[in-house]
Amino acid sequence: MKQVRFTEILFRGSRNKRTDRRFLVFQRICCPDMLTIDISPLRSIIFVGLTILSVFFGLDSPKGFGQIPITGPETSCSTVFDLEMIKILEETGYKSATLAVTNNGKLVVARGYGWQDAKKSKPINPFTRMKIASIEKAFIKVAIKKLMADERIQPSTLVFEFLNIKPLNGQFADRRVYQITVQNLIDHKLGWDANHDGLSSKNERNVKMLFQTEEPTFDQLNSFMASQLLQHDPGSKSQYSNYGHTLLTRVVAKASQKPYLDYVKQICEEVNVEISPWLPPAHRGTEEIFYSPELPPHLDCFSISAPDLCKFFQHYWVNGKLRNSNGYIFKAHGSWPGTTSVLHQRPDGINFAVIFNERGKVDNGDVDKRIDAVVDRIVEWPDVDLFVEHNRTRAQVKRRSGNQAYLLVQPSIFGPMPFRIWTDSSGHRKIEARLVSAEKDRVQLEQRNGTKIEVPTKRLGRVDRNWVKPWIHRVRD
Repeated sequence: MKQVRFTEILFRGSRNKRTDRRFLVFQRICCPDMLTIDISPLRSIIFVGLTILSVFFGLDSPKGFGQIPITGPETSCSTVFDLEMIKILEETGYKSATLAVTNNGKLVVARGYGWQDAKKSKPINPFTRMKIASIEKAFIKVAIKKLMADERIQPSTLVFEFLNIKPLNGQFADRRVYQITVQNLIDHKLGWDANHDGLSSKNERNVKMLFQTEEPTFDQLNSFMASQLLQHDPGSKSQYSNYGHTLLTRVVAKASQKPYLDYVKQICEEVNVEISPWLPPAHRGTEEIFYSPELPPHLDCFSISAPDLCKFFQHYWVNGKLRNSNGYIFKAHGSWPGTTSVLHQRPDGINFAVIFNERGKVDNGDVDKRIDAVVDRIVEWPDVDLFVEHNRTRAQVKRRSGNQAYLLVQPSIFGPMPFRIWTDSSGHRKIEARLVSAEKDRVQLEQRNGTKIEVPTKRLGRVDRNWVKPWIHRVRD
């Protein structure tokens, strides 16, 4: 362990991005679990020798290192995740992603990769809220299970009757539509095949032509579907259905007597998780990322951060049931224009979530397997809980700045920022220190002897103010 630490310090001290990248690649190739193993004297000599050779003879890491900003606190295992995530971004050309890993409820990895905005002026914060596409179906299932527990609905509740959906002109084409139950919606067994699902492109065109509008309402779509033939008996054949789960949001709203998003938000607040409604770019605050492309999602979509996604599903399983223990594997994947998302619940109590701001160039299952393989390589998890520090920081910022707050996004892939020379606004006083945190009107610096000082931003020299500016991320609480 001492030899590993010495070599890491050796490379950090070089302040050379290419050297840093080669160190990471050496860690991955020669010693993937270097942070958790012991090294004998002989192996330490070999380790240092090969590391030095890797610096001078071309071993290199993904080109994205040094070009794609990596944000979030550094822990003993975050570097191996950084390597895999940067490689994925490099392969796909995606601009932004967030990653979170929890160990039995404790947040041990929270990282942001890439940019918050399309202009590439703000690095993305690991706690940035993003769309999650079909992973939202897992939240719908939680809401439905809670309403069933409260006896407001039953698995056998007849959906079209419960929602009082009438067929067009009162004409029934297939009365089996009114036999579709809540459980059928959960199981994706409505009875329509893929080409006749309510949100298929074929039906979308038909509804637009029928009602002579480019933006038909969901009520119009429901009336249209109530007039359509089923290809199978309800409950007899599984066919993935976005329409079915959109219907479930209406069931949640009627059974809870609240708007769907309000009820889901209430459930999230019970476990200290925050969500926010998806908004179009013109009305979106700085707490949400840009998407490529910017297409509106299906009705009632919300955004959530990767860490909060892991936190929520520490309390519930993806199938909607309350989670009181470990021992099971559940996976949920989401894909929609502008979003690719992965959620994985492992039997050992590890949850991980990955969210990208694009789709189409990577398979969810491939990302899931690659991150799961990184998790398998971790022998010892850090004894930290980044949720604690994050909650403390948010509380401090709220007290100091009210609703408008400024938080530091750490750009260093190794966590602590490098020491540099800081000059005050007069140009006469200089100190060597590293940046610890920053807000709108002040920065906190740490000197080499460990002394921490707070300096008003206006007291910094122009060069230092410009240096800090890109790493300050404006958020709304």
